[in-house]
Amino acid sequence: MSRNAFFRRIISILRASWATIWLFGIPKDLWSLLCVWPTLFLAVVCYLREPSSGGVQLIVLAAIWDVNLGAWLTISAMKKGRNALLAMLVSLRDCIYVPIGWSRIVGKHNVDILEQSSLLEYMRRLGLPYNHGQDVRFFRVEVGHSGMIPGGLGVFTIPFIETVILVREDVLENAPVEDRFGLYHELGHTLGDEFAARSALHKGVKLPLAALTLAAVAMQSGAASFRTLAACLLALSLVALTLRRRSKNSRARFEMNADQFAIGFLNDREKEYVLQNAALVLPEDEDLSALEHQTRVAGLRSFIETGESLTYTHPGMSPWAFIVETQLTALNLGAWMILLSRFIGAPSPDLLYRFRWLLGALIVLSVLRYAIHYAKGLLIELIFIRRVTWQDGRFKLRRGPSWSPYDDAATA
Repeated sequence: MSRNAFFRRIISILRASWATIWLFGIPKDLWSLLCVWPTLFLAVVCYLREPSSGGVQLIVLAAIWDVNLGAWLTISAMKKGRNALLAMLVSLRDCIYVPIGWSRIVGKHNVDILEQSSLLEYMRRLGLPYNHGQDVRFFRVEVGHSGMIPGGLGVFTIPFIETVILVREDVLENAPVEDRFGLYHELGHTLGDEFAARSALHKGVKLPLAALTLAAVAMQSGAASFRTLAACLLALSLVALTLRRRSKNSRARFEMNADQFAIGFLNDREKEYVLQNAALVLPEDEDLSALEHQTRVAGLRSFIETGESLTYTHPGMSPWAFIVETQLTALNLGAWMILLSRFIGAPSPDLLYRFRWLLGALIVLSVLRYAIHYAKGLLIELIFIRRVTWQDGRFKLRRGPSWSPYDDAATA
């Protein structure tokens, strides 16, 4: 490696590190502070109330705790999609997965649409190692001897890692409008902040709940302290209700945004077909209510006719009401947590000792959890590159020369 290449690599690593800290580590509002650093928030408030050397140690331990528990919850959000993908590959058994080049999916003249709309591309420009063309992968499933094949599109999103979309052998060959629309609809799900929002909503209030659990152990026993802790839990439950409502509303918004993106890849004849048969083109979604499904159909027709997005004009889908409500509930929770800190005070040496052991156990479990998650990802890649194949009724490591699916991705 030349000296210039070495320095470029160092600069790239530093830039990616700063982008990661800026996007995910530095709170931009009160709820972000309580969501990312709740234990640190309590530790700092306790130190400001009663400064001590033990308080400084508690701040350091609290910061490490929040980082590790946040990583634990992030892995939890990622493993759901990875486990689903692995389960699908195991069920398909001896199928072969041929990557489909991006030019086959979107066409060379539509690449600019992805670069302008993709959150992954935005994060890549900030310095993070993301690339839409590599982190959203399409595979055509060729049927093996088992005769099993996906019934339609198999879409598996792993937050902050990738999205894998499995398509049937014939979905791109003379496909009807419904199949083409469905393919671009799923691609539309990978563009915005959906993967990040799903991760955040999956974490929910688990991190601040863990902080309050630690506070319950550290606080002084008494009626006043228990009343304050109960008020904190009640305030946290209000935040949870807000997030649950947002999660429900986001589902319809994400679907409608993906619908509108898919329309951009259809020709005029296909758009007219969708306009006349929107209710048939859009399948019923069990996660949407009947009213939300009707709104989705009406929104798609309106977008085809006028070009205006209902997700921006519909008052129920505006993010501003959610932002205001979240900040108000976070203000309520933060105030009660500040009051709770007066019952914790300066930490005792025994408390710090137990906290260090608890933190050590969390780090060990997090590393083990990540190792299992990484091993599953490695197994998936080995199946894709045909190094692990279905032999004699089980998956076995195939001997012989290695094969990479990307060698013929351009021609697939």
